[in-house]
Amino acid sequence: MMAVKRTGQLGFADAVLAGRGNGALDRLSGLVRWYRFEKVVAGLRDNGPGRAAWPPVVLFRCLLVGSLYGLSERELEEALSDRLSFRRFVGLSYEESVPDHSVLNRFRNELVAAGLFDKLFAELDKQLEAAGVVLKRGTMLDATVIEAVAAPPRGNEAGSDPDAGFAKRGGKPGSSYGYKMHVGVDQGSGLIRSVVATPANVPDTVPADRLMRGDERAVLGDGGIYSNVEDLARWDAALYDDRLLSDASRALAFAPQVAVSGEGIDAHYGFGWRITGDTQWHSGETIGFRNVIVRWPRQRLTVVLLSNRNEDPPYATALAVGALFLRD
Repeated sequence: MMAVKRTGQLGFADAVLAGRGNGALDRLSGLVRWYRFEKVVAGLRDNGPGRAAWPPVVLFRCLLVGSLYGLSERELEEALSDRLSFRRFVGLSYEESVPDHSVLNRFRNELVAAGLFDKLFAELDKQLEAAGVVLKRGTMLDATVIEAVAAPPRGNEAGSDPDAGFAKRGGKPGSSYGYKMHVGVDQGSGLIRSVVATPANVPDTVPADRLMRGDERAVLGDGGIYSNVEDLARWDAALYDDRLLSDASRALAFAPQVAVSGEGIDAHYGFGWRITGDTQWHSGETIGFRNVIVRWPRQRLTVVLLSNRNEDPPYATALAVGALFLRD
């Protein structure tokens, strides 16, 4: 039979220090019904040698506070040792030891292997939404690289951790070996609504759709999430010569292929483009985004409109902008 640590037994020091803490973490801890998470992770146990197992819900709360503050597992171990508000949030008294980074790493790997990360954060999102603290103004996408406990492989040898990968350090020489925690954060409240764990070398754009909840009004992110006007302008310029497509391929792309009815104007589909009158255009949208590019090839004019709002389709606005340049 496996021994399980008893945690959260308050002592005299906890009573003295009770008023010193992090109000946001205390509020979050009071809102969440942790017993529902206990049911999800009940089958998981830290199986490190020679010691009693940590309760799974304590380890999950540790990983949660680490995600909130963007901490690696080594940094999280240090923070749990030093910060009383973190201890109180995860359910550890002042006198207790804290899970070390290897325990946290093993538990994270177990959650990933069991497919429980999405399930746990979906439950958290459900509870916080029911409590009325999720504002749904938008979802901010971010990612944190977490160093692996396992040593990185050398040369062409296989790594001991199949879930880890290499990632270049932002603004620093060298690379990190580990994982990437991609998070979707509720704009306004700052609460994490979704988490996806990947090897560190997975680009931020890959799990972006999984981080969106579908009820936000906008999606925000860093440079890894968006294209930009400068890149699209260079792409547009390359469509006038053979840098990207041969003359034959361009002729097919911009030639009318299938007629479009009901638009009150001569309109067709090409290959990847709508051809309406003397314009070629393409639009796209996902949760929180509405974008359009409209080209007037005879006048060598292009309007690119990128929006991170759900409201108002941008096509009409792009035509109005184009008209300002064409009216003379």
